[in-house]
Amino acid sequence: MAERPAEIKLPEGWDWPRVEAQRAKWGISDDMIPLAVVPGACVAWGTINSVLIEQSTPAEGFAS
Repeated sequence: MAERPAEIKLPEGWDWPRVEAQRAKWGISDDMIPLAVVPGACVAWGTINSVLIEQSTPAEGFAS
């Protein structure tokens, strides 16, 4: 079983067992997680590290 970082928020309707099942079904690496889902169309995957970095970096270009 791959890492399940508690601080990563998965897309709506996804949990870690579903992530692992989809990885196995499609031959996706254990370090990948779903980032965005378009129902009936596609799932965008990214690495766990990229998500952790993005979540810890303040968004640039947005006025507060």
